Amino acid sequence: LNLENLKPGDKILKKFNLKNSGTLDIKDIMMKIDYTVNDLKQNNTTEDFGKHIKVQFLLDWDSAKSPVYETTLAELKSQSPEIASKKVFHSKWTETGGLKPGKMDWFWIKFVFEDNGTDQNVFQGDSIALKMEFQANQTDGQER
Repeated sequence: LNLENLKPGDKILKKFNLKNSGTLDIKDIMMKIDYTVNDLKQNNTTEDFGKHIKVQFLLDWDSAKSPVYETTLAELKSQSPEIASKKVFHSKWTETGGLKPGKMDWFWIKFVFEDNGTDQNVFQGDSIALKMEFQANQTDGQER
């Protein structure tokens, strides 16, 4: 996923489909985020573009609703994958016991280039190459 041609205040909404193609229930999803900033003019010095990208996790397409979790791209990259997983999927799947085999679920992520009221021209022409890895974990074993 590439975030490019952004100006402060821009928002990008992406839908992610999760399908359980296996035979066991999925208990949770670990989500690992990494990114690389393409500093076109080589002028960012110590500024990380990812600190200016707000990431909002939504369980509904209606972006006017409150996100279930909100952070920055830089924080998401540096934190443990379990943190986002618990905040995004745990609340949704606790009631249903996870994602059943053959079922599909989805969520949305909104990326916002935050306009912090200062001169952010240093990011003109820059882009972010985003790498997202999802690892599904099965439910705990049971005595039979």
